[in-house]
Amino acid sequence: MRGDEVKWTKVQYRKKKNREVDFHGAISYYVAGVPTGVKKVDIRRCFEGFGDLVDMFMGKKKDAVGMNFAFVKFNNVKDIWKLESEMQNVNCAGKPVSVNVARYGRDKSPISDPNAVG
Repeated sequence: MRGDEVKWTKVQYRKKKNREVDFHGAISYYVAGVPTGVKKVDIRRCFEGFGDLVDMFMGKKKDAVGMNFAFVKFNNVKDIWKLESEMQNVNCAGKPVSVNVARYGRDKSPISDPNAVG
């Protein structure tokens, strides 16, 4: 069998989509009351119709009252409070969720309000 050399072939891995997203000016919203069993793709479907959804995060742990939660981030939001109000009627997996403007960023620093007056 020494004469039969095994030739190795190089495997080409799929390249990850290099989608560069500018998060500067993006607004995050906290989504509370996410039903058990809901996946990221379900959250995306629930919120992608509200604007330019650029990022989404689902917590692995529960919030303070024992419910699942998520964060959704939108670019090019003209009025953060109007969008928050519009998203109050969202149902995920047939259950209503509560949406609020996120208080803190990923680095745990307070988020400043780009629509604040004065």
